[in-house]
Amino acid sequence: MKLAPWILAAGIPLAHIGQKVADGERANGEVETELLFAPSGEVLRVASLGYEDAVASLLWLRVVLTFGERWAEAPNQSWQEWMGKVILAITELDPGWRTLYTYGGLMLKVTENYELSTEILTMGADRLPDDHFLPFSVGMNYFLYLDDVEQAYEWISRASEKDGAPSWYQGAARAFVAQRAQRGVAIRFLQEELASTTDEELRESLERHLSKLQHEQWVEELGKVHARLTAEGAVIRRPEDLVGPGAAPFLPQDPLGGEWVLDVDGVVRSSVAAESEWDHARRYERGLLEAL
Repeated sequence: MKLAPWILAAGIPLAHIGQKVADGERANGEVETELLFAPSGEVLRVASLGYEDAVASLLWLRVVLTFGERWAEAPNQSWQEWMGKVILAITELDPGWRTLYTYGGLMLKVTENYELSTEILTMGADRLPDDHFLPFSVGMNYFLYLDDVEQAYEWISRASEKDGAPSWYQGAARAFVAQRAQRGVAIRFLQEELASTTDEELRESLERHLSKLQHEQWVEELGKVHARLTAEGAVIRRPEDLVGPGAAPFLPQDPLGGEWVLDVDGVVRSSVAAESEWDHARRYERGLLEAL
């Protein structure tokens, strides 16, 4: 979407409303309260005087800038609530703007607002019925974050039936029916999101989640090799003992950036994950001692 030459004129009513609110808040010296003003889509439509697209562009720019400045903050902050409300308002101004649903849903997901992210993506899927990526994204939200495999299957099946949908969508739907290979579907989905995302903050969050899933997948595969070799009488003392004829062909690169270790529970996992689990165990034990 391009900003028209008359964008300043279109923004005058909205700017006037925003300035009145902002002036009152600044008088109290509370900068954070600037983000409490989130008008509804209906109010914005009236205030835009027919320039809905231009006002939508201005507000979207504000959302993106706010996300870039604040995304690393802890979840459930006021700015995240503001961002969700504004994205919803913009969808009323320009309901056919696909970016609102794809990037808007992704930004909300990164800030851990999974319910609103799913709501935005669902709205996009309903308003853009020919789009296959949006319903697939809804399904992956249900699977990855909302722990609802049934809804995940329904939405992924819907996506697989769309014209132009990648052929692997159908395999993903079958995998959910069989209750297997779900992690592989999630990995491929995140890889596709990464391929189409240029924002560095969003990429960092996606890469972190993808690395975790890839690590879980390798731990599971190496665990199968470990169990089989142990059943055959082999003694496994280090991860390298899993490599050889009739076993694992190689040790993959650690997705978490550490090195593979044989943990105290007999599981081969990343040294990064092993250290994290030990930290968690120590905190748990300390909590028990303090309680006693």
